Amino acid sequence: MKTFCDAYVGDLPPINWKRISKSMPRFKPYSSDRIPTLEEIRRLCEYLDRRIKAIIYTMVSSGIRIGA
Repeated sequence: MKTFCDAYVGDLPPINWKRISKSMPRFKPYSSDRIPTLEEIRRLCEYLDRRIKAIIYTMVSSGIRIGA
């Protein structure tokens, strides 16, 4: 929106961007997780249930995280 308004500076009234940015919510880091290590993946796949292994490999290879 700001880029659009900046492109038409002469046609639009001046906009106070500092005031607008103060009223907007702050950035929240949503992905505070990390990539699992190989050792963690191996330990998870040691369970006897075969379904766990398929789920773990699917999540690791596609980048799916716990909350997805």
